[in-house]
Amino acid sequence: MKVIEDVQDKHGNYCIIFKSTNLRLIYDWLHTHYSGNGFKFAIVIDLSIDCDYEEPTETLVYFLDEITEEVLDYAGLKLANEDETPDKEDNQ
Repeated sequence: MKVIEDVQDKHGNYCIIFKSTNLRLIYDWLHTHYSGNGFKFAIVIDLSIDCDYEEPTETLVYFLDEITEEVLDYAGLKLANEDETPDKEDNQ
């Protein structure tokens, strides 16, 4: 399985491209190369494009922190700013 690291997608987000759609192989590769480093990953399956469906031949895997804002925006949420969260003393 061919793997291409440190690539930017069309939105400027960094991802790892796997020339495979076998999720077991992808998981095993990620575990072998990133285990113990505290990384979390996300696979985005975007079916929103209206066009003829083509069988995927590759999988884009993102570092979760790289796309957090995009996911929150899609869900209609905002990331809490640590400066704006109330202190425990304020709530007592």
